[in-house]
Amino acid sequence: MGRASERYQPRHAEASVLHGVIREHLDDFLRAAADRADGAGLREFIAREFREFLTCGVLAPTAVPGCAASVVH
Repeated sequence: MGRASERYQPRHAEASVLHGVIREHLDDFLRAAADRADGAGLREFIAREFREFLTCGVLAPTAVPGCAASVVH
């Protein structure tokens, strides 16, 4: 089986169900996590990864070509 293309092909993550759920509920989720942890909330890198997913469409600590928010931390 050959690969159709070796070039990076951007996906349209903003049209996915996952993107929609995170976009609509991220703030509520982060607030609920903070409430359950006596204000501590989630570790900052977790919140950052979710926010970068909304910008770049990738939910992973990787560099994405053409995404300004995509920096390996």
